[in-house]
Amino acid sequence: MTRPRTARTGRRHKKYIRIAVDYTHKSRILDRLAEGVKVATVIEEFYPSISKAERKRKQKQISKWKGQAGFIQNVCDEGKGHLQNYRRNGDATVLSAEAENDIVLWLNSIRKEGCPVSGKMPEVKALEIAADAVRAAILKHNISNVFNADQTSVFFEYLPRTTITDRGQKTVWVKISGNDKERATVMLLADWHGNKRAPFLVSKSGVSRHKHVQDINETKRHGFGVRLWQEISQLQHQHGCQIYGNISAWWNTQISLKFLAYHFGDRDDMVEKILLLWDGFSGHWTQGVTEHALSLNVILLKVPPRYSYVCQPADVAWNQPFMTRLRSLWVDCLRAQIAEHHALEKPFEMVAPKRPDITSWIAESWTQLTTTTIFSGFSKTELLGDNRKVENRDEEDDVDKISALLDHLADLGAANEAVNTDDEFVSSESYDDE
Repeated sequence: MTRPRTARTGRRHKKYIRIAVDYTHKSRILDRLAEGVKVATVIEEFYPSISKAERKRKQKQISKWKGQAGFIQNVCDEGKGHLQNYRRNGDATVLSAEAENDIVLWLNSIRKEGCPVSGKMPEVKALEIAADAVRAAILKHNISNVFNADQTSVFFEYLPRTTITDRGQKTVWVKISGNDKERATVMLLADWHGNKRAPFLVSKSGVSRHKHVQDINETKRHGFGVRLWQEISQLQHQHGCQIYGNISAWWNTQISLKFLAYHFGDRDDMVEKILLLWDGFSGHWTQGVTEHALSLNVILLKVPPRYSYVCQPADVAWNQPFMTRLRSLWVDCLRAQIAEHHALEKPFEMVAPKRPDITSWIAESWTQLTTTTIFSGFSKTELLGDNRKVENRDEEDDVDKISALLDHLADLGAANEAVNTDDEFVSSESYDDE
C-alpha cells in the first residue's frame, strides 16, 4: 500500500481539451474559406460532431489560422505539412550559434572530466555570455548609459497564503462582484545609476465602432474615448505616468514605439548612444521598433528569455519589492471593505479596484523603490562589472495580515481555496510572445 498524500492534490489528469492538427489540415480549411465558404459551414463540414461551446473555440482557432495563412502555406510547400508544430532553425533564439556551441562544448568538457552538471551551471554560463554581450556592446557603440525595461501583468483577483509548513503556498481566489475585472500591464524603466523613469501603464479600453474615431483615439488620446480621456489625462498628470488603452490591456508594437519616443526621443544629447536591455517579447522586436530605436541612437539588447531571472536587473531586484508593496495596498483595500461591511451591517459584496486606484497603487509602489534597490539589480547580475556593494534586503509580505484577511473572506463566502499553485498575485514572468 502506498503512502497517502499529505500535501497538494497530486498531478492533474489531462483533459485533452485541445487536439493538435497538422498543417495540411489547416491548409485545407483555409482553401475552403478562400473559395468563399462561410466559417460556420466549414466547421460543420470538418467537425460535424462537436458541441456548441467547441464550435465557438474552433471559430477562434480558425481565425488565428487565417492570420498565419502565409506561414502555413510555406510549411506545406516545404513538404512539412504532416507536422503539427514546426519551427525553423534560428526561430525564437537569443544567443548566437557560436554562443550556444560554446555552452555545449563547455558542458561536454565538464562531463568528460567526470564532474556532474547541475541546473545552476548553465545559468552561470548564460549569465557569463550575457555579460560579455553587454560589455561588447558598450565598447562597440561607446555607450553612455544602460537601461533596463521590464513589463508585468497586474491582476486583482487572487492572493497567496504562505504557510510555514512544507505544504508551500496556496492561491486563494477572491470572488469579486461584476463580470469585468480591472487589470493592467505596467512597464518599468530605470538606468544603472538608480534613476527611475515614468512607468507606462496599459489599461483595458473598448474599440469604437467607427474606424475614423478609433484612429483619432489611438493617435491623440492613447486609445481611449473622448470622455474617458479626460479622466486618463488627469491620472497621468497626477501620478507622473503614461497610460495607454487597448482591448486586451496588454503591450504591443505601437506602444513600444510610443515608449521609446517618450523616454528617449527628447534627450539632451541625442548623439550619445544608450543601451536598453529588455526581454524577447515579440512586440519589442518588430522591424519598426528596431529601426525607430536606431534612429534615436538606442541600442537594443535582448535578455535571454529562459534566464531572465538571473540576467535581467528588474527580475533580480526590482519586481519582488514592487509586487510586495502593490500587494500590501490591495490587502489594505480588502480590509477596508470588510470593515465597512461590519460597520453598515449590509450584505458583503467584494468590489474590484477601479482604474484610479490601480494607477495610484502602481505609481506609489514604483516611487517607493529606493535608488539602492534599482542599481542593485545591475550590480547583482554583474552584467557591467559593477563593484558597488548593496545590501541584500528583500521585502516580505505580512503573512499574518494576509492570513487573517483570507480567514475573514472565507467566513463571508468571498474566497475559494480550491486552487493550489505557486502563482503570484502580480505575475513577474517576462513573456516571450504575445
